[in-house]
Amino acid sequence: MREVYLLEKSAAIDNGITKISEPHAPSGIALSSIEKTLIECVIKPNYAGGTQEVMAAFHAAKDRLKVLRMMQLVEKGGYSLPYGKNILFYMDRTGYTEQQKDLVRQRLTPETKQLNSYLEKSMRNPAFDANIGIYYPKGL
Repeated sequence: MREVYLLEKSAAIDNGITKISEPHAPSGIALSSIEKTLIECVIKPNYAGGTQEVMAAFHAAKDRLKVLRMMQLVEKGGYSLPYGKNILFYMDRTGYTEQQKDLVRQRLTPETKQLNSYLEKSMRNPAFDANIGIYYPKGL
């Protein structure tokens, strides 16, 4: 059995969403790209089953993920937090190449590079990755 969650969204953040026609859905069915889905998982890991599940999703997407496209979506999203660091963390822990990770690093603003960030809210006794500048749950 699979669970499907329909979340409210803003019309302003439809980048990465494609509509396909379906006879039983007159207005079409909206599909999220791999890149958009991973961004949403990074933003709200609790909706995706937690950081372990997000890590598994990054691992599963490794051969199909278009990193440049994902970072363009992050840039267009106008997010207030530096989610590029979160993306970099997951990519680092799931075996992405240095070239792929460099596509993320190059798009981090100078301000973001200097900020320490966190992978999820309300962590107790988090570990810290000094290379990326991010706090994460111990044992991840």
